[in-house]
Amino acid sequence: MLKHRIAARRTDAGMSLANAKLAEVRIHTVIAGFPDAFDPDELLLAPIVACAINAIERITPKLDFNLDDVDICLHAVRHDAPPRIVSVDYEVVVDTDESDQRLELLHKYVRKYGTISNTFAAASHLEGTIRRKFMSRLHTETHLVSRIGWLRAAVLGANDGIVSTASLIMGVATASADTQQILVAGVAGLVAGAMSMAAGEYVSVSSQADTEQADLARERKELERLPEAELEELTQNYVKRGLTRELAGQVAVQLTANDALDAHSRDELGIVEHLAARPIEAAATSAATFAVGAAMPLLMVVFSPASMLVYAVAVASLLFLALLGAIGAKAGGAHVLKATARVTFWGAFAMALTAGIGALVGTAI
Repeated sequence: MLKHRIAARRTDAGMSLANAKLAEVRIHTVIAGFPDAFDPDELLLAPIVACAINAIERITPKLDFNLDDVDICLHAVRHDAPPRIVSVDYEVVVDTDESDQRLELLHKYVRKYGTISNTFAAASHLEGTIRRKFMSRLHTETHLVSRIGWLRAAVLGANDGIVSTASLIMGVATASADTQQILVAGVAGLVAGAMSMAAGEYVSVSSQADTEQADLARERKELERLPEAELEELTQNYVKRGLTRELAGQVAVQLTANDALDAHSRDELGIVEHLAARPIEAAATSAATFAVGAAMPLLMVVFSPASMLVYAVAVASLLFLALLGAIGAKAGGAHVLKATARVTFWGAFAMALTAGIGALVGTAI
């Protein structure tokens, strides 16, 4: 059992000092009050807040509850006849990324072990809530669609590098060429393939970018010449997507006022920033990943015995393809086994077909 002793003395007309151990608290004792001192009611309510924070400090280590900060706001209602506090409401705001269930568990223990709050609750109405300071700390989303541009080019480049180089090596090796010739053919295929991928990606994605810019230029002119018609067109787009006519009109007006071209490019043309064409990024990504993919079967030419070269390249390339499929699926948030099986199957098919053609040509020659 704990015992406490509080003493107070009047210091002047309107002010008193309360003492506990070595601590002092100034209390104003006139109706007008002072801004830098507690009145008796506030002094009565302050321990409720302090007790709650004290309970949180004691409970969080036991619950292994992680928090950065705690704020408590308290509101009380006082009646004058007879003078008494009739109700107290509080809000506990916790800066944490713990779950809602854990947050409620913390609140439960704060209510259970708060000495002052339990004492006050027996004499008056005491009710409170607990919430998280920043909702974004719990609800965070990482949308993988933003990776589509470079991920598509990376998977295409690496897959093409493995399959085309492995197929080339197997085709040349099956035609009875020596290791030196196979290595030269493989390196030539790597360089030519990387440059071809870069050029192809740059040209194709540049064509997409040119089309997007042409559409945006056309839309910009139409917004200048026919703003009412464009506003109606935007409204109809939102109606088709499920909004009422009135709400669709309000949304179209507000978005047009904010950035008309952005609204039309996104909701009419389907051009969004994370899907916009980036020719240089696509070309560089595709060329680099092609070179990395092509280097893998080439390493097998260097380290495998000539008698086992075809089998070593085939098995190693299938493993590389499976790894590529898994990495691509993981980066894109797709089903790993399905993506791995798809990449591996078509890679094996391409290599088998190339090796077969090489065997036929070698036999014929």
